[in-house]
Amino acid sequence: MDEKKSLSEVQKLIQNSPALIFSIPGCAFSKKAKDLLKITGAKYTEVEIDKEQNKEMCKELMELTSRTSFPSIFVGKKFIGGCNDGFPGIIPLHNKGELIPMLRKAGAL
Repeated sequence: MDEKKSLSEVQKLIQNSPALIFSIPGCAFSKKAKDLLKITGAKYTEVEIDKEQNKEMCKELMELTSRTSFPSIFVGKKFIGGCNDGFPGIIPLHNKGELIPMLRKAGAL
């Protein structure tokens, strides 16, 4: 996969998904974040990334988010962080009562 194709693929996913989670196989934080999205009833797109086979996609995500960890979660085209951390993360947003309104506004609920 060349870098330009990866860039357009990531941007297209962000633009076309009300809720989007980039995850890696076997990641406990990715599982927690997906479980929370399922509990809320949100419609979301999941992209599971093999870090070795998708180095360009990982590089682009790092450039977009300033983070190398997973998951990377976007709601309404906006990066909200990871599971427990980031900007501010899906669990802190949920605990503050901000996640459900955000998902509704994005059209994921």
